[in-house]
Amino acid sequence: MKKGIALSIFYRTLVIFLIVLLIQFLFFNYVFEAYYEDRRVEETIDDIVATKQSLETSAASQTDPIIIRFAEDRGFYVEAYKEASEPYFDFENSDTFALGNYTISIPPYVSQEVYEDAFQVGSNIESVTLVQSFETNRYFPVSITLGGETFTYDTEEDKLNIRNLVDFGGDEVTLDSRLITDTDKSSERYASLNQLITNYVLEEPATTPFSEAGFEGQYFRSEDRFGEYYVFVSPFSVNNEAYTLFTIMPIEPVEAIIDDVITFLGASSFITILLLAGLTFLNARKIAGPLKTLNQSVKRIANLDFAPIEHIEGDHEIATLSKNINVMRANLEESMQRLNAQNSRLKESLERENSLDQERKDFVASLSHEMKTPLTVIEASSEALREGVFETDADIKEQLSLIQNEIQKSKALIEGIMDTYKVDRPSYLEAFKVLSLKGIMEETLEESKSFLDKEQITHTLKGPDVKIKGDKDKLKLAFSNVISNAAKHSDNGGQLDILIQNEDTPTLTLTNTPATMDKALIKAFSNENTLNKATEKGSGVGLHIIKLIMNQHKAKAWFESQDSKVTFHAEFEDVSK
Repeated sequence: MKKGIALSIFYRTLVIFLIVLLIQFLFFNYVFEAYYEDRRVEETIDDIVATKQSLETSAASQTDPIIIRFAEDRGFYVEAYKEASEPYFDFENSDTFALGNYTISIPPYVSQEVYEDAFQVGSNIESVTLVQSFETNRYFPVSITLGGETFTYDTEEDKLNIRNLVDFGGDEVTLDSRLITDTDKSSERYASLNQLITNYVLEEPATTPFSEAGFEGQYFRSEDRFGEYYVFVSPFSVNNEAYTLFTIMPIEPVEAIIDDVITFLGASSFITILLLAGLTFLNARKIAGPLKTLNQSVKRIANLDFAPIEHIEGDHEIATLSKNINVMRANLEESMQRLNAQNSRLKESLERENSLDQERKDFVASLSHEMKTPLTVIEASSEALREGVFETDADIKEQLSLIQNEIQKSKALIEGIMDTYKVDRPSYLEAFKVLSLKGIMEETLEESKSFLDKEQITHTLKGPDVKIKGDKDKLKLAFSNVISNAAKHSDNGGQLDILIQNEDTPTLTLTNTPATMDKALIKAFSNENTLNKATEKGSGVGLHIIKLIMNQHKAKAWFESQDSKVTFHAEFEDVSK
């Protein structure tokens, strides 16, 4: 089933919108999130630098208030430790678990997996070695064995300053195969953040240095069971005492912002899709209506129905298209009319060419026959003369006269061939002009005067000065052949009367008396087959030339013979039409 243009536009617009929406989701999830994190890191570094400047320019009593205010304003976990004096591990705020009658602080040097999975109620510790805190009734595990793996604190290096809290040289308590009976998670998040600091001291993770306004520092990205964090470590001094500032920035707010943006984007996209569906469909239908009308009109034009198409109002592209199609329709209709006219003329030309081609074939056949006859006579007479068949001068002169006559016939035949070639050239239409029929006849009679005088034929020319359209030289050749034909078919001392009339059409009549003309030759002329009707008075080439020229001028021509007179008629096209 074909889809309408309205649905096509809607589907394509919807696909484009969904692609844009997908790009937005990918952008916010990957590009924007990374950009926002980087910007938060840069802002945090700037805040840390500003806080360090405040700390170093303030009294020692203001250190804690400044740090607390900084932590509360930014929502960070911030701690400042005096170098080599304060412990990096906090018994009071660490997570604990109960093992019999002992309350044990969870050590930060235990791996994250063990920390998350093992220290739960009901978990079994294979072995643990404890030392007691100086200030509380809590115990620090110097050594823990879980699942066949032993975790031991390095008492020699003591990176966490545990010596300030416990006495490694005092009494130790070793417990085997004991179950965890209780876990204190009251300050679990705080202890976890504290563990980030202690882990930094123990593990020395890969860090990224930063420098701002002359203050140096470094930061690293960390993750635990409570979330993801950036930990910033920067030294500073107060009253010439060295401190280390730990600033822990949670990444959850960044992710929350991204989630909120994506949620809002999804909701707004859903509303946009609904609006897009409605507006696109309505606009598409508004476009589809005129296009449907144009489509029907173009179909009619394709079926060669050139009725004017329905005009579409407006100055938009569809209205312009409608106007252009209508102009195209008119031009196409005009072109089709010209093409049909040209086809008709081409058909007539082909038919005429086929007819002329047949005439040429007949002409060649007739010439072959006609030229063979005089050549045969000339050959026979010359052979007889060479052999001395004729002895008397009278016989010899008679044969020479016969040869001369045949030569003249051959000459006349060759001249007819040349005239036919000139008449039958393809470019004959190029010479057509408006001519005076009476003027042409006067020139033809003047050029034929010697011939008419020799045959003792008198002539008259009557009628108005009629205009016809044609080729002057060819018409004179045709009329010359008519006059020559009249002389051949009339006795010496005959009369040639020429009459020009212009009643319905321009008409020329040539009548010679007394004269007779073979009816078969008259019929052959009417049937355009004169080349096959040669007589003792001619080869038929002259009549062929007359007929060919008359056909070229679209003139109707024929001969009549009755009551000892022969009449040639020619009716020409009216030049005014």
